[in-house]
Amino acid sequence: MMVGATQDKTGRRVVSRGLMAAVIVMGAMIVVGMIALTGVVTWRVTHRTIFGPTPEAIAALPVGGETITHFVAPDGTRIKGVTPRGDGTVIVRLRGGDGEQLLVWDPARGRVIARFELGE
Repeated sequence: MMVGATQDKTGRRVVSRGLMAAVIVMGAMIVVGMIALTGVVTWRVTHRTIFGPTPEAIAALPVGGETITHFVAPDGTRIKGVTPRGDGTVIVRLRGGDGEQLLVWDPARGRVIARFELGE
């Protein structure tokens, strides 16, 4: 016998109205959630540029720093991570004796756009 079900006088199973209402509400919540999730994913895929700087905004930044075509870490410094960004730049995380650094590097121009010293 099912939980929440009883039998009437004729022997048919009768499901409680509260249980049936709970099942219908949960099903509706799943459908609404899937529609919302699909909408958010579709919107983010079609509107990518608003989540980061545009290539034009990056090009308008004053380019400082040195021109580099490849990274050579100083003695005692290790590259801890490299993260490509949607605008063509790369964030490089360095760890050395004097703390951590983050570099925003534009490989197309061979320029370091920004350098952040994080300290020890």
